[in-house]
Amino acid sequence: MKLIVIAHPDKNSFTHEITKTISLRYAKNGTVYKVIDLYRTDLKQDYLYFKDILNIDHLSSREKIQGLIRESDEIILIFPIWWWWMPAIMKNFFDTNFLYDYAFKYNEKRDIIPLLKWKTISIISTSNSPSQRYEDNMLWYFYTHFNECCGMKIGYFKVIGNMMDKTIEQKQELLEKISSNKHFKINYEN
Repeated sequence: MKLIVIAHPDKNSFTHEITKTISLRYAKNGTVYKVIDLYRTDLKQDYLYFKDILNIDHLSSREKIQGLIRESDEIILIFPIWWWWMPAIMKNFFDTNFLYDYAFKYNEKRDIIPLLKWKTISIISTSNSPSQRYEDNMLWYFYTHFNECCGMKIGYFKVIGNMMDKTIEQKQELLEKISSNKHFKINYEN
């Protein structure tokens, strides 16, 4: 199963158009997928709060989301870049669901033991600034946190920059590339 997680409050945004395009491609191909719109889900989560990091309260939404992550072979994150980073609601998705003893644990030497091996995480992000401003830092973040810590492979990574300057025709061309799977070209190997 493919799990698509989107974070954008405006249903008419290009971020949502990307999500619709990928969903249509999966539906056409018979690929099983689920979309979690972090702004409109029945699995909405408050920001993570705890008194003891090793003893976080049980949440039924976390249990359901972790179940979806467990069932999926790939997680596709789609979000805009705001203030040089992903929306806080997306970061909270990681904080609340990729917890110790679920996504990773430590051995007695405090070495990290990844627990989500054989899963792939892919990222598509949009920005009004040039993509080069963000790609290195974001790629480092996703690689160190999801590959090294959780054991997940980075499938593809794309920041689509200069969105404010793109014409309707250029946006349509991008969606056609996404629909035909031609945009997934940036693979990160270390």
